[in-house]
Amino acid sequence: MTTVNTNIASLIAHHGLLRANTDLSTRLERLSTGLRINRASDDPTGLAKSDRLGAEIRGLSAAIDGAERGSTMIAAIDSQLAAVAEQLESIKTLVAEQGDASLLPPEDRQVEIDAAIDAIERIANTAEFGGRRLLDGSLDYVVSPWDTTRVAQLRVHQADLAAGTLSLSLKVTNAAERATLFAAANAGSFAGTTLNEPVTLELAGPKGVQTVSFAANTTMATMVTTINQFRDQTGIEAAVSVNNGVTVLDFHSVEYGSNQLIAVRRVGSLGNNWVTVGQVGAGPTDQDTGLDPRGTINGMPFVASGLHVFFAGAAVNLSAVLTENYATNTGLPAETLVVLRGGATFQVGPGSTSNDRISFGVPGALPARLGYSIGAGGVPFLLSMLRTGGPIAVGSGDPNDAVRVVESALSEISATRSRLGAIDQSHFQGAIGGLQSALEAASAGQSALRDTDVAEETAAMIRSQILSQASISVLGAAGSSAEALLRLLQR
Repeated sequence: MTTVNTNIASLIAHHGLLRANTDLSTRLERLSTGLRINRASDDPTGLAKSDRLGAEIRGLSAAIDGAERGSTMIAAIDSQLAAVAEQLESIKTLVAEQGDASLLPPEDRQVEIDAAIDAIERIANTAEFGGRRLLDGSLDYVVSPWDTTRVAQLRVHQADLAAGTLSLSLKVTNAAERATLFAAANAGSFAGTTLNEPVTLELAGPKGVQTVSFAANTTMATMVTTINQFRDQTGIEAAVSVNNGVTVLDFHSVEYGSNQLIAVRRVGSLGNNWVTVGQVGAGPTDQDTGLDPRGTINGMPFVASGLHVFFAGAAVNLSAVLTENYATNTGLPAETLVVLRGGATFQVGPGSTSNDRISFGVPGALPARLGYSIGAGGVPFLLSMLRTGGPIAVGSGDPNDAVRVVESALSEISATRSRLGAIDQSHFQGAIGGLQSALEAASAGQSALRDTDVAEETAAMIRSQILSQASISVLGAAGSSAEALLRLLQR
């Protein structure tokens, strides 16, 4: 039907033009913004997914930044600890040579030791990173006071303090033992507590071997004095004690643990009746090995080497030095340790759980905290005691005690550097690699959802332009049909 009042062809052409122009506007907007989704109506589901990925990307980026800061801080700490170790090596050389009169006079040697200790203290008090002191103990964990007659020293290396504090219960279940041998009175080469024949003994201990000879009629007390003169060379000391009601000459390792092996053997042709036992009443043996203590921390077993305890659990990583009394007495109650605060914490994951954070403590490198060591008389010493006027300063105490302190300080610095290096390599560097891969994947997923495919949108834009131009032409043609009808009426 041909009409003038309603131009159906024109309406159809106009509708097509509107669709083409709307689509063209959409294509131009996507090309100009670079985004496929510019408002929620463009793709509601895609927008929600994109926003979730965006939040994940921001979390991953923050975690990468945190891991990189942690790695950089550890590098700064390591360089300062290396400087401390260099000073300790100098002190060790000066202490070890103090018996050599051909070198520095004692007063000059002490001046150099004091200067090196002062340098260590200065490094510990001034080392900084990002405004935070590194080695003055401010990055160490703070633990509530504990019974030092049971736990002589405690180092908390890592702790999860998400709950605010962390309570630990340490209990010794199996006692530590020294390697021990006995020579009983009125047995073997002894008549009472006196040798009834000459004997030459080879003392083989954890530190070395020494041969000593004793004449007939030498008492156990005299033998103890002679044997203990070589304590630092052999790692064996002696005492007169009682075992199972019998007076004995007691040979034992200076230290406790399974790495302490001693042997006392007769050498040469003298002392044919010499005999040692591991326990009075037991069969003869000429060697023995010590035992490490065993026990638990919060019900989980710790690892021990001598009096040194190591524990690595999900919530805490620590090391401790037990006192002799506590390590050898299983009847004592558990010791409670409460970690209150401290450590340095870095975000290494996109979430807020403990798995997304790394915390570690850095013990102070001040001379008053370094070098804990037990001297020959059972007295504890520290590096600061090597200063002028100290109990182990040059000429003031046993040089071997001074050497042990410096070696202990070097071991502490080395252990700290090694532990922090492992944290950097395993946690920070490892986390950075994994986080970057996750960031790439999340960014690729968000881009696929939200970003404009330029080639696709350009092709669609050209199509919309052609359709728009065609609709305009068709609209003009639809209008000309009505004009033709009007001309027919004019005739």
